[in-house]
Amino acid sequence: MANVAKLRERARVLEQKDQWKEALDVYLQVVEEAPEEVEVGLWNRIGDLHIRLGQADRAVEAYDRAVDAYAEAGLHNNAIALCRKILRIAPARASVYLKLGQISAAHGFLADARQNFLEYAQRMQRAGQLDASFAALEEFADLSPDDTEVRVLLAEQLAAHGHADRAVEQLLTLRDHQRSRGDEEGAETTQQRVLALDPHADLSSRRTAVRAGGARPEEEFGYQEGEGQEG
Repeated sequence: MANVAKLRERARVLEQKDQWKEALDVYLQVVEEAPEEVEVGLWNRIGDLHIRLGQADRAVEAYDRAVDAYAEAGLHNNAIALCRKILRIAPARASVYLKLGQISAAHGFLADARQNFLEYAQRMQRAGQLDASFAALEEFADLSPDDTEVRVLLAEQLAAHGHADRAVEQLLTLRDHQRSRGDEEGAETTQQRVLALDPHADLSSRRTAVRAGGARPEEEFGYQEGEGQEG
């Protein structure tokens, strides 16, 4: 195996000579031969070189991997900035909004997370990928349980698409949370929504209920290659 440090230095020299393709080939050799030694920003650099070569699609793929690397390293601001960079290049890449939402939530920026989760859900709904849309709304509702509007929106959309039973489960989850924080008026309003959907619904507590849908949404939709793209 070639010495990784020497390969990096060789790539740097090639970049200084504006030999973009040659530098890119060397960086890709590093990735292939020593993946465990890939520094956190290398995929970002690879993406930049693809841009210089007019290879936007390959650049986006590299940037997408860089986002994951930054997020795993806890460099949330870098990951968020790179997501926005991807959207400038490929605005139809809906999966980036989900990543933005998840990263923003992990960093405590719930307002930004909400905006991006909703954008992703809307795009998935327009694309006919309803399960992805529902999963994203549920993920955010679980991340921000005080956000009544999103949980109600999820229940309404589930009911509108023939999933009244799942809508009831979401509303009962909301009702239990409202009760836990002492919002009896809100809990009663939510319970009335449940009965409007299903007059015979089981109104017992859902606090220990298993999450509907099994796997976490991010496992299904968050970081799969090419998932959630439009156009």
